[in-house]
Amino acid sequence: FMANKLVEDLQSCKEWATDTWIADSEEDQELWLNGLPFASLANGDYLALDLRPKVDDPPVLYLSHDDASSEIAPSLTAFLSAW
Repeated sequence: FMANKLVEDLQSCKEWATDTWIADSEEDQELWLNGLPFASLANGDYLALDLRPKVDDPPVLYLSHDDASSEIAPSLTAFLSAW
């Protein structure tokens, strides 16, 4: 079940990045295309791992479907510690 949800969320992120206003923002599109979503939020946003740095403990992104997306933690470890 969880693997299916991961695949669905990843596909949804790719669709948002290419089929919505996000495609018009190079910075946001890059985050959406390179993020690996690990939590979908009730408001349509996602928490995702930023796979661009190619590190063992990647940054955590907030992928916003209706506002600018951003890095919210420098690593998954830092995110979990703060949470």
